[in-house]
Amino acid sequence: MKFTYDEYLNICTEMFDFVLAAAKRYKLDHNDECYSKILRHRTLLSYLLRSSCYECEIFPVEAEEFMTEADKNFDNACEKFKKIIPAVAAQNYQTVTQWNAEYGEGMSLHWSVPHPDLAENWCIFHMWNGRRPDSFLNDKRYFAECFMKIMAESKEKYPQYDTLYTFSWLLSEPRFQEFFPQEWVDNMTEPVDFIAANAGFLGQFITAKMTLNRKIAAKFIETGKLPFAPRSSHCSFEAMKKHLKDNIIK
Repeated sequence: MKFTYDEYLNICTEMFDFVLAAAKRYKLDHNDECYSKILRHRTLLSYLLRSSCYECEIFPVEAEEFMTEADKNFDNACEKFKKIIPAVAAQNYQTVTQWNAEYGEGMSLHWSVPHPDLAENWCIFHMWNGRRPDSFLNDKRYFAECFMKIMAESKEKYPQYDTLYTFSWLLSEPRFQEFFPQEWVDNMTEPVDFIAANAGFLGQFITAKMTLNRKIAAKFIETGKLPFAPRSSHCSFEAMKKHLKDNIIK
């Protein structure tokens, strides 16, 4: 999957238009937050720009200038930067489709080392769409086998691991829930009611083809709420393996 510069510029332009609309919609319900904070911490701007700004700290100089001017006059800043920011983002057109190096070849999941804020036997897993331009949710056996692999790998490295855990908007997606046992469903937390600028919250706005998910974006602009609210859950390796073997890997 590759883009020409013009193809990716069009994607970036539409996505930036959504960033602006989303910031304005968020401001309606959170007037105490300035636009620079909203853009930095509540929107897809960091994802769009694909740089060290991923953790919402230092953005490209053009984006920092845009956010400063947005605090003075949001509409004027939007007009001034509506072509500048997409052009900065589109410079990445040759690299945005490269394989995420954190994930093994062909994998859409990877696991993490023990987290100090979680039980030592909990294995955190992370997701990335390794089936682009399709979705990993459309290949049930493939995704189930990814889970089997990370359970085996993590257990070998950390023998205490016996429980899967994650936090994501995907937990509110019915197709994702099909991969998990009842134990997972029973342990799901209540959906969170805030927004943060990372894929665990905002990945729902991106399609498998890396374009804007217009349907989901429109729902957010209408309501100011994430259509799929992020939540967390956990379940035992044992229950997960049984569920996958009984229902998907037969």
